[in-house]
Amino acid sequence: MDEIERMISVILGRHDLSTPEGRDAAYEDCIEFAESELSHDIRCNTFLRRVAEMLEKEAVEYEIIREMVDMPDDAMLDFAYDERHGFVITGNASGISYLADLLHILAEAPSGEHIHLYNDEEPITPTSFNAVIYVDEDEWFRKLAEETGEKGENGENLSRRNINPEDIFALQIVGDIPHDLTLTRDQLYRVDGIHNGEHEGAWKKSFSRDSDRYVTFRITDDHDEDLEITLHLDDPDINFFKKSDLAGLLD
Repeated sequence: MDEIERMISVILGRHDLSTPEGRDAAYEDCIEFAESELSHDIRCNTFLRRVAEMLEKEAVEYEIIREMVDMPDDAMLDFAYDERHGFVITGNASGISYLADLLHILAEAPSGEHIHLYNDEEPITPTSFNAVIYVDEDEWFRKLAEETGEKGENGENLSRRNINPEDIFALQIVGDIPHDLTLTRDQLYRVDGIHNGEHEGAWKKSFSRDSDRYVTFRITDDHDEDLEITLHLDDPDINFFKKSDLAGLLD
């Protein structure tokens, strides 16, 4: 019996659990114990969840981790979404340090523990997205992979292309292109050179965490300037062509 179970056993032993009134009183006793003795203990919500399950009650949870970390007066954090970069976290030095302290404790917490960061509470800016951050076991991620199959970063089903990067003669972007990238959607661009993987300074179109399938291509943009772009070989928004595919057009 671990320490949490011993705590529960002692408190529940004071009550008659055969009656609804006794279970109600036991649950209230457990909540009072959590508030007084576990208010800065990472096991608090685990204790309350176990009690609620045993007494068939709706679990009460507290923002234990945020109670355990002192928030600097000048801390500021903002969570935003950008079409090019995805989820973006911005903070001043105090805000980032505060977030790091929260995450450090969360990493040591029991599975299922989480942090709520809402835009109506400091240090989150009023225009920020809300955020909830969970810690869970590796098994959670294995089950997710089994349920969803291998997918790209935007949820696309990955179909692995049988293509050798060295054979790619031209490429075409059929998806959205950022405004600051001097390329035209659906236009064919000849490949002047490649690097396997990512290349420093190249623009990257994120698609999947499978880093082995990223290739950096050197092409000429719409301003006749050299441009390096990193693309995923299985991204359905990108068409790749071998020279033989375009033979009829080049004759």
